[in-house]
Amino acid sequence: MSAAAGDPRRLRTHTDIRFIILVAAVLATGVFAFTALAVASPAITRINADSVQPCMDSLDERTSTVPDSGDRLSAQIWLANSCMRPFIRAEVKVVAAGLLTVFLLATALYLLHPWWLVRRRRMKRLDPGMADVVAELDGLARAAGLARPPEWFVAPYAAAHGGQAFGLPWRYRVCLDVGLLVRYDLDRDGFRSVVRHELAHLTNRDVGRTYLTMALWWSFVVVALVPFVAITLHPDLLVDPRKLGSVLSGSPLSLAYRMVALLTLASAGYLVRNSILRARETCADTAVARVPDAAPALSRALSVLPWPPRYRRWQIPERLARLGPHPAPADRVVAVTAPDRATGSTWWELAGLAFMVGLALNNVTLLLGNLLENYVSVGLLFFAMPFGVLVIGLLAGALNRPDLGTQSALLTFPAGLAGGFAAGYLLNLMVSYSDSANPFDDGLAPVVLSLIVLVAVTALIAAWLRSVRRRVPHRIVTVAAVLAGGPLIAVWFTQTYGQSNFAGLDLTILPATGLTLDWYRELARWLNAFALYLPGVKLAATPILAVAIVLLWAVPVLLCSRWRYGGSGPRIPVRPAVRAGLGAGAAALVVAVALPYLARAVVPADVRRTVEGSSAFSFAVEYGLAYIAVVALLAAAAAGIVAATSARLRPVLVPLTVTVTSVIGAAGCSLTRTMARCLALDDTYLPSCVPEVPGPDSLTVFSFHMILVWGAAAAIPAALAGAGAGTLVRRRRGRPAFARRLFRQPARWEAAIGLGLVAALLPAAAAFAMPYDIRSWKPQPMPFIPAQTPVSADRCLIGQWRVELLRATRTVDGKRLAFTGRGQLQTFRVDGSVVLDEGRGTTEVAAGGGHRYVITQTGSMTASYRANGTTIAYSGAKIQRAGTTTLTVDGTEQSHQPVVAGTTNDRYTCAGDRLRETPADPTRDYEIQLVRVTG
Repeated sequence: MSAAAGDPRRLRTHTDIRFIILVAAVLATGVFAFTALAVASPAITRINADSVQPCMDSLDERTSTVPDSGDRLSAQIWLANSCMRPFIRAEVKVVAAGLLTVFLLATALYLLHPWWLVRRRRMKRLDPGMADVVAELDGLARAAGLARPPEWFVAPYAAAHGGQAFGLPWRYRVCLDVGLLVRYDLDRDGFRSVVRHELAHLTNRDVGRTYLTMALWWSFVVVALVPFVAITLHPDLLVDPRKLGSVLSGSPLSLAYRMVALLTLASAGYLVRNSILRARETCADTAVARVPDAAPALSRALSVLPWPPRYRRWQIPERLARLGPHPAPADRVVAVTAPDRATGSTWWELAGLAFMVGLALNNVTLLLGNLLENYVSVGLLFFAMPFGVLVIGLLAGALNRPDLGTQSALLTFPAGLAGGFAAGYLLNLMVSYSDSANPFDDGLAPVVLSLIVLVAVTALIAAWLRSVRRRVPHRIVTVAAVLAGGPLIAVWFTQTYGQSNFAGLDLTILPATGLTLDWYRELARWLNAFALYLPGVKLAATPILAVAIVLLWAVPVLLCSRWRYGGSGPRIPVRPAVRAGLGAGAAALVVAVALPYLARAVVPADVRRTVEGSSAFSFAVEYGLAYIAVVALLAAAAAGIVAATSARLRPVLVPLTVTVTSVIGAAGCSLTRTMARCLALDDTYLPSCVPEVPGPDSLTVFSFHMILVWGAAAAIPAALAGAGAGTLVRRRRGRPAFARRLFRQPARWEAAIGLGLVAALLPAAAAFAMPYDIRSWKPQPMPFIPAQTPVSADRCLIGQWRVELLRATRTVDGKRLAFTGRGQLQTFRVDGSVVLDEGRGTTEVAAGGGHRYVITQTGSMTASYRANGTTIAYSGAKIQRAGTTTLTVDGTEQSHQPVVAGTTNDRYTCAGDRLRETPADPTRDYEIQLVRVTG
């Protein structure tokens, strides 16, 4: 992180942050390492074999009586958590014991480090006969503010001119090289500057952090890392040491992945440790520079230090030396001679720190997720928030350098930070050693897209900080950036655990009606896909984005207003942004009134009706999503105009524009639904012209959060395009006329109305949305599991059957159609399994409304079944051969999607070679007549 070198307290704070990050990463990695050791231990192996695995194997049978496949899966998740509890309790005990061992060994190593250093360097106490030297040293200690002088030692075999501060808080020690004592008579000022530097380590209280860091790292290596590597190379070491096992049994790619993860962990830990040591040296130099007349002597002493250093006979390359525990002498001289000059992290240091933060967060989530059970999503969100705050804090500190270039501030630093934090997910031990947690299982696209999203979030925060700090150099600005960006990082993190979420834009979701209208069907595809895009849904189910957007414009506006009324400081021109937002909001209200008339004119009445029992999106849903999309586009257009016409503080004005537009546009949701009911646009509600008043659980509140998410996403590229276009126009022609009119001083009531609407409606919307938000993150309750009935001894079902006639009523394009088909093979086996095979493809045909509908299915699936003579209960459906379901209308393909495993329980009658199946669920309507093929 970055700080003014002239402020030792800030440098100490940054050293503390590095120390906290290192400790968190080491302990979190230790959590996973001890988790792996626990899994490999004989006691937990027995628990898994005797209790957990049999319980897990019985889930399909225990839930076979649940008729609905979704309820069945939910019940299995609840039961699986109860199966895992004995295992988790034993695992937590091992992890706690391992962490306690790490702490105890680290404490022991820390307490023993004075003895070890004295022994290794063969130190001797300073000769009492050198009374004048001791008196000089004690005087320097008192001048440094130490209540008690340290014990003075000398290294008789060190010819260098340096020193070393070490020891315990109740008895510090300082060792002087014998070469430094020679300088006592030859260069008294130089001697004093070096001693002051070592004493500064004591006054800065960084000696304890330094040696505790080293002790913690080595205790982690001994207690956690080495046993973990041994278990990796010999998986059966704790169970049966005689049985050989090897990591080489896996694929070469898996082996390389694991080795890279281990090397990255070790390298990152070593580099962060070195960054702590470098920061403490700079901090000590800065403290000495604050002593009157001490800086020239210290600079002279530092300038003669050898660089790059040598390790025994090897000359260390300069680039590698800069990664070592000591800063370059030239950098130290700059910190001494120009203490007000800013020094800070490079992009690779920022990436390394972010990697350790990501490592700490990811390595503990496996155990945390097991403990949270069904509340894992909301638990991980709250757990990740402090880590997200820390990541944005690192970025804010690194950008606090006035000499930082624009490219570094807006691209290099955010990319390094995001890349390092994301690498903490890709290269942590949990992912690299788990076959089921491979982030690339869903392909490369989700990983790349999630990284792009993270880079975009960090780059936007960096641009906001860069812009606002120039006009409002206030500490609250940094706090606002951290509070706005940290929770957004937490939401991103919760979605990376389902990487396919970022590439999960499903365009196969069709409306319930209107499939024969090409433009309506394609529009609904995109609206439905965006509406169900899981990262957007989860973000919309929290007040995080609303709070972040408000912080980005409200904090600088309030700070500048306070300064202005105090008689000084700049003023942010909020009126153009409010004016653009009010204009876009007014356009949204016009759309709200016009949209129902337009829909009635272009959408036929049979498309606008509601289909009872259909799970597809109705016209009312598509209508609401269309309005949300229009408002989002209007917000993006207003943001682009403001970005094009303003040259400064765009990161403040654009969020304000989007906020004002979204608030007014959300009010238009109630207006347009009222108009739709008044015009009897559809049959969702009874015709009524009574205005809709938004309240808790209302669609308006839900729509407001969706408008914010969609509007913010659309406003980013619109603002970038507007800023680029505005810059080109100003370079060629100056500010255009419409921009001059937009920025002309309007009446104060415009800004007052816009900000007043936001201040009144935004908190109310966030409060009203809380019930919906809680339900969205809260797990579903465990479904009721009916009691199982005994298996029938009737063997009539056993054998292979072919569907001779299928009659089924299905809802397609809003119409209840009677389909007929044949050809499917059903094979019931003695072992309780059934195979449903579509062969080369089966078809179902229906006619209605002058159209011919054909559903073609391919593939096969397997399931378990139980029959009691009247009912067949299915469970554990799995795809055996991948297939597709294709819908064509009048020979034109309307949808094509993969088959998803799922079954519904049947009532049946079996006699000889004839079998008849009907639904056990009364809401379904079908009849299947089968004929025996083989017995």
